[in-house]
Amino acid sequence: MVKTKNQDIFISITPQNYRENKKNLLISQINSLDSLKHLKNLKILSTKKSELKIKLSKLLSSLSGDLNKFEENLPDVPKTKRAKQSYEDESIIFNEEPDVIDNELLEIKNQLNKLNQLNQ
Repeated sequence: MVKTKNQDIFISITPQNYRENKKNLLISQINSLDSLKHLKNLKILSTKKSELKIKLSKLLSSLSGDLNKFEENLPDVPKTKRAKQSYEDESIIFNEEPDVIDNELLEIKNQLNKLNQLNQ
């Protein structure tokens, strides 16, 4: 029944159509309620996450303070020339790795270009 300007209009629908529409309505309601339930769970998890972040921050700052106190009690050991040299050698090796990767990428791109040219 539909009202338009104080007049009632009656619409006839088949029972099967009525059941399908009712089924769709119920499925939509279920989906809406499931979404609402998930949203509430997300809010709870978000609150717990922020609480855990605060707790972790406090624990990390406490740990940092404890480490600083521990380092104060350790004797000072001068850095040796050998230790500095090994550190520099590692940085040189690290700087060379991207070049090897870049070269390999260029080779692969060139091979791909050659294959594309042969296929054309």
